[in-house]
Amino acid sequence: MKKTIVAFLFLFLAVPFLNAQGKKPLLDEILARIAENETKIKSIELEFSQEMSFSIINETNTFIGQLKYKHPDKLYYQTFTSPAKDKIKQVIVSNGEKLWAYNVEANQVLVDQWKNWKGIGYFLPGLYNPKGKVTDLNKTYKFVLDSEDEKNYILLLTPKKKIKSMFDAQLGSSFKFYLWISKTDYYPVKSKFIAENITATTEILSYKPGAEIPDETFNFKIPEGAEVLRMFK
Repeated sequence: MKKTIVAFLFLFLAVPFLNAQGKKPLLDEILARIAENETKIKSIELEFSQEMSFSIINETNTFIGQLKYKHPDKLYYQTFTSPAKDKIKQVIVSNGEKLWAYNVEANQVLVDQWKNWKGIGYFLPGLYNPKGKVTDLNKTYKFVLDSEDEKNYILLLTPKKKIKSMFDAQLGSSFKFYLWISKTDYYPVKSKFIAENITATTEILSYKPGAEIPDETFNFKIPEGAEVLRMFK
């Protein structure tokens, strides 16, 4: 069973774009506000939708999901096969030590160590994964303030150099990643990942920073009869 979480990425490229008051570049201000949020976030709950298009097979998949995250390493992530959320497609849970990835249709559970997965962007960079802080991303990626609309700043994120990954065949030789940041509270609200063979658009439907999440949420009980694939001894 493959690790099927989409590993999408981010960055920073300073440009001489000053605000009307002649203060520091607007891009720097946006990144500073995002970083400030990152230092404060202890937990978050959110709902999202994602559309993934695969050009090679001419197929588009759309699904919605929920994520619960508790600093620094507890995660509960699930996706549904319909907007009604009446049929679960996948569940991924981490208690900070172990990670369980449950494919409902195949009735398979992959069990691994969290340290082997830490750093993967589950669908958005930044606040929503444990290794995607702006300070970390600046080492590998370039940020450009590409444009803005009435409610959001739109950042373009590109790697400083080619990154080798298990997804090279699907991604192709290059990619672009756009990230929408709310002008109101500087949280990510949308992303669009464009590669040679894949386009993925993710929208945050609702989010609740500081949510009260019980620790038992992050312990997964393997369903009876499920095939278990253990990735460590």
